Amino acid sequence: MNSGVYTERDISDVLDEIESIEHSRIWLIDDTFFIDRKRVEFFCEKIIERKIDKHFMAYSRADFLAENADILPLLYNAGFRDILVGLEAVNDDFLDDYNKRTSKSINETAVKNLIDNNIVCNALFVVSHKSSKEDFKALHRFIKQNRILWVVFGIFTPYKGTDAYNEYKERLINFKSKRLDGIHITIKPEKMSSFMFMLRVYWLHVLTYPKIIFRTIFKTAYDTKRIGWF
Repeated sequence: MNSGVYTERDISDVLDEIESIEHSRIWLIDDTFFIDRKRVEFFCEKIIERKIDKHFMAYSRADFLAENADILPLLYNAGFRDILVGLEAVNDDFLDDYNKRTSKSINETAVKNLIDNNIVCNALFVVSHKSSKEDFKALHRFIKQNRILWVVFGIFTPYKGTDAYNEYKERLINFKSKRLDGIHITIKPEKMSSFMFMLRVYWLHVLTYPKIIFRTIFKTAYDTKRIGWF
């Protein structure tokens, strides 16, 4: 993208745009927003200085959150309430498969740091075609043990142009553009039938989404210290 050249907008220009948006909640969809800590600190300080009263949601890698816990109070004071974190998996083998360069321990630390600072962790998980019945159970157990409320599940999809596509292109099934949405199987599951795999993916939603709905209705979805349904 962008011919391989990394560019950044001037912070003052970003702040001007944020101020001009007539909405109290802003989603920063830049995947690399938290790459440069100094830039993040400057952004937060200017948000506070200009008294911009909005709530922010942004993406972050787990390792940044695990290694920079001391910056999270500043993020909260600047209005950050949601951080979307690509945890992807809950065991190191799958994380290595995804080339995440993180670990289960890093993921756990990242989630804990967010919860301790009253920032919601929106955990993004990728379900591998290599998953067993026990792997599905371990994923749900990780969510419960780490007090994660907000979750998103996607099915591993090797997109064209990636190393994963080159690795799995001979094993792809029903690889059509309308199915490349993270909710369809494009690689046959290795340890169960496609039917049982999809059933278990749906069951993950059954186990987690009703609680999200209840907490939203009772307006406690942003209380990171609460673990119950209400």
